Amino acid sequence: MEKYHTARYNNGKSFQGVPMRTIAWILVLAAIGFAAYMLFFSPKTEEEQAVIELEKRFDDASNRLIGAERSSGISGLDTTSDAQNAVVAIKKVYRELKTLIDSLAEDKALRKAEDLEARVLDFMRKYEIE
Repeated sequence: MEKYHTARYNNGKSFQGVPMRTIAWILVLAAIGFAAYMLFFSPKTEEEQAVIELEKRFDDASNRLIGAERSSGISGLDTTSDAQNAVVAIKKVYRELKTLIDSLAEDKALRKAEDLEARVLDFMRKYEIE
């Protein structure tokens, strides 16, 4: 039985004792992993990174404003300064975003910036920020 097994792995259907089917699966999985990396985790350009940074700052400031309104409504504490700081941060992000949109050259970054601008304007209308 051992002779048959050894002969089977030496007839060109294996690579150093590893069946070709296993090698094929490893290559397929590696290709899928590479495609997923390029799709979801590929390095962003400098312009995209700038838009992402503004988006993070907007999300942080909007969450602070919402949190300040909730805590003032629930506890009755004066959170005016927290809300005002968040409003100032949102206005600053909007001004920087307008400047950035004028200087963007890449289509992908421009679309992302315009989507962010729409979100910021919608948030500002909803919370009556001028």
